[in-house]
Amino acid sequence: MPFELQKRPGRKDWYIMGTEFGENVRRSTGTADRKEAEAILAKCRKEIFERHTYGAQATAKFIDAARSYLEAGKGGKDLRFLRRLLYKDYKAEQPQELTELAQKVLRDIDQNCLDKLARQYPNAKPATLIANIYTPITAVMRHAAKRGLCVVPNFDRPQVGGGRTRWLRPDEAEKFVAACSEHFAPFATFLIGTGCRLSEALYLDWNEVDLDGGYAIIMGPTDDDDDDYQTKNGRA
Repeated sequence: MPFELQKRPGRKDWYIMGTEFGENVRRSTGTADRKEAEAILAKCRKEIFERHTYGAQATAKFIDAARSYLEAGKGGKDLRFLRRLLYKDYKAEQPQELTELAQKVLRDIDQNCLDKLARQYPNAKPATLIANIYTPITAVMRHAAKRGLCVVPNFDRPQVGGGRTRWLRPDEAEKFVAACSEHFAPFATFLIGTGCRLSEALYLDWNEVDLDGGYAIIMGPTDDDDDDYQTKNGRA
């Protein structure tokens, strides 16, 4: 039976029911509006036709590839970057609202697409853009390419600046601390001695400091933490 819209007993939403090109569909459109449901039905027909005619590469979306990537146990312990790319409400316990990227067909994700995402963060350093955008997208698409859903990606990445890091010599560090006000000197000493980022030091809690033991624990993310209060790699 070709696809058609049907109402199910006790349900307000229209349902797509039927079989076309060997694919059986039985799912809700998520709307009780007939015109909206017809538009969703047309889209469903188009996707199945293209998949049948051109193969999976015609319809596989980034969200599908990302879910497969995560189900395969990939992505490591820190999935914040990929989560931000997939969901507008990524901070929600169970995010639902997909980003434009998440809904893109894999074959439409090209260099311009990644560069456009990067331009949304004009003040971000190249290394940050690579970690937040280029690396997770490339990893998901390489995973998808192995499954025949897209071609192997070959994206250019922002150039990370070279050059040597200028470190303070011990005598310079001592002069710097000596020039600080009395209340700021311990803070400056802590920064120099630990290499903490400014935000990590500012939001340090006394419960995380052991003066007798001579150490501090910089905590990773918690359910209540804002991104600005987390360590850079998401670990304690």
